[in-house]
Amino acid sequence: KPFRPPVDRPVSRPFVAPAGPYGRGHRGLDYAVRRGDVVTAIGDGVVVFVGLVAGNGYVTVLHPNGLRSSYSYVKDFAVARGRRVRAGTPLATTTARFILTIRAGDVYLDPALLIGAGGVSRPRHARLVRWPGSS
Repeated sequence: KPFRPPVDRPVSRPFVAPAGPYGRGHRGLDYAVRRGDVVTAIGDGVVVFVGLVAGNGYVTVLHPNGLRSSYSYVKDFAVARGRRVRAGTPLATTTARFILTIRAGDVYLDPALLIGAGGVSRPRHARLVRWPGSS
């Protein structure tokens, strides 16, 4: 089951894979949001983090397939750590900026490859990564 977009807004900045773990790049999708847009879970999972990092609001959801989705630059949290959520569950609202990131372990994945929806930029290339636990 594919993930769904977290907001009903177009992507304003696409994912750019870094050359290495600490290399330059853009590890998520920025969306062209308006303050107060509702951010929803991209898929079913459990909320594993809700809070501030360097003064900015974040929510992170662990999905059954092991992926983690993080919703950055949010406020007015609608969930707490440990809450089970379904795709479409409201998580928070946006500030002037909003970024979605998805990780498999410590590797950032292009969310556009996982959420086949309108407004999402088409990836220019794909990069295969080793799935955690695979041989």
